[in-house]
Amino acid sequence: MKKIAKGDVLVKLNHKARFFSEDIPYGLVILKDIGNIVGVATPNMTKCIVFHQQYMDTKFVEPSTGEFIPEGLASSGAPSTYGIKTIE
Repeated sequence: MKKIAKGDVLVKLNHKARFFSEDIPYGLVILKDIGNIVGVATPNMTKCIVFHQQYMDTKFVEPSTGEFIPEGLASSGAPSTYGIKTIE
């Protein structure tokens, strides 16, 4: 969050924060991809990714389906980007 002084609003979302540049593509996207590989649904992670990606240049998940967007996935640290498709 960033401090601002506009009426009753004291803070606003900091779109330049490390969370957007690192924690989404190298955190939540990786965990969601691992969930896909092992067959575990990750609806809350998907909601977080969809919310935050609206403030990012890269889109990782299609909001209407919850499925990965291949171009976005390629710019993350997701295992499937590196050919890992099974738990083995």
